[in-house]
Amino acid sequence: MPKPFEKFSPVERKEKSPENEKENEALELIKKIEEIKKRMTKEGETIEDYQKITKLLKQIELLYGKPETKKAVSWEKIEDLEKIFSKEFRKNIYYPSFSPTGDKIMVVEGDYTLKIYDLTGREMFSKEFEKPIGCLTFNPTGEEIMVKEGDKSISLYKIKGQKRE
Repeated sequence: MPKPFEKFSPVERKEKSPENEKENEALELIKKIEEIKKRMTKEGETIEDYQKITKLLKQIELLYGKPETKKAVSWEKIEDLEKIFSKEFRKNIYYPSFSPTGDKIMVVEGDYTLKIYDLTGREMFSKEFEKPIGCLTFNPTGEEIMVKEGDKSISLYKIKGQKRE
């Protein structure tokens, strides 16, 4: 015989926020992509499968919007660029390079010091190394750098100054 209603716990009803609905919709789209990938593994790849995946990815992009990208700064638009960087450095300068977004310049001063400047000439980052450095590069966002230290080591750093693990 069923128990009286008082003893049953009330059913919890979750509020559906727009953010939760968006996330659930994106998860459903991802499940569809995974199903297509599984089928492709079993039955072989077709152009139609890739087109379906592309369409589903575009739907996810529409839900969340495109990721923000910084636009590159044209050298011609930087006033007094030569004046900013014609200052005297204490040691020889090597490997000058602009960040992908054009808003930072990275140089090696001497053999052991890495410096990054903004476009006003203000030093944003400086690091002394124990071994000679070279082969510097920014990541695509310009927020991290890769540095060759000595002959056998490459390290990644966030512009803020900490070594990335």
